[in-house]
Parts: sequence; structure tokens; C-alpha cells
Amino acid sequence: MSVCLSVSLNQVGSKVEFQCQQGHLLQGSTTRLCLSDLTWSGSQPTCIPHSCKQPKSPPNADVVGMELALYGYTLLYSCQPGFILSGGSEHRVCRSDGSWTGKVPICRGREVKSIVLYTMILMYVSN
Repeated sequence: MSVCLSVSLNQVGSKVEFQCQQGHLLQGSTTRLCLSDLTWSGSQPTCIPHSCKQPKSPPNADVVGMELALYGYTLLYSCQPGFILSGGSEHRVCRSDGSWTGKVPICRGREVKSIVLYTMILMYVSN
């Protein structure tokens, strides 16, 4: 939390302004004044980390990091066996505005090429 002082703190009328670091939301009073009874106006502020909404886990994918959807945290996606990443992002980061970077990944089934097998039968005929 950042604190900006407009005058010295030991005087009636002193003003303190509070500001949170990027990725945090200020709860409480942003400005507090020193009152004539030598108490501070407003409520003590706290800085709460921004969080991103829990994204849905895409079909056929595994996600690491879903339990911590706070600012700066990264989700790691991987496709399950038999599937490959064909769109979206493998890594997504929670932004300070509560959104995720990148796009939800898409895991598609691998294409299996047909294999044609020929069977030969040899027959021996004796006279």
C-alpha cells in the first residue's frame, strides 16, 4: 500500500491518502483526516488482490493453477492423451483488471490415418 502525506501527521487537519499497488483493490477510505479529537476519519483501508473469475476447464484438457486465480497467477493447460492443442493459449495470466490473457485452448483429437493392410494367401497345389 502506498501512502501520500499532504502535511505532517501530528497536526489536526492532516490528510493521508492511500493507494494500492497494481493488481490490488483498495477497501476502506482512500483519504483520512486527523480530527480535532486526534482520531482519524473514515476506516482503515486494506489492499485486496484482484482475482479473476474461475475459467471453465475446456473439454479434453488438464489445467494447473485453477485454485489460485489471483492477479499475476498463471494457468497452464495441457491436452489429455490422444488430443493436441489446436487453438487458444497454453499459458494464461490473471490481469490486474480481473481478466485472463490469451484465449481458452481447444484440444482436438489426433487424426489417425487409415492403414490399409493386404493379406496374401499362398496356396500350393500339387498334382
